[in-house]
Amino acid sequence: MIHTVLSLGGGEMLLVFLVFLLLFGANKMPELAKGLGKGLKEFKRATDDIKRELSDSTGGITQEISDATADIRRNIGEITTNITREVETNTNEIKKDTGEIAGNLNSTSSEIAGNLNSGGSEITGNLNGGSEITRTPSSNSSETGGNLNN
Repeated sequence: MIHTVLSLGGGEMLLVFLVFLLLFGANKMPELAKGLGKGLKEFKRATDDIKRELSDSTGGITQEISDATADIRRNIGEITTNITREVETNTNEIKKDTGEIAGNLNSTSSEIAGNLNSGGSEITGNLNGGSEITRTPSSNSSETGGNLNN
């Protein structure tokens, strides 16, 4: 309603004022303006009361929602911290276990290489012929090599 009055030009407002003046007369214009002012004031008070009632009635709900949101954020933070701690612990354990396994493999492979290089036996594989493995003793004894595949 106010928006339409503001969109009227100066000439249009003068025409409306003249129509009111002719219809109601000069004596009634102050009374009409006073009544219009009281009506607008009462309308504004009523809208403010409605806003206040809505605010008061939803205030409890708003507080509950804020509390629930804060609890959820706190729980998410705790869960994230716990998961991060567990992942770091498991990662450290895996690194430790991997280091131990690598050390064991290195020492075992060194042991095997040492045994092979010390003249214990010679292992040869025939890649062209299949799976023949021959064990030849390093000293010349009566023991003969075993042929797994005749």
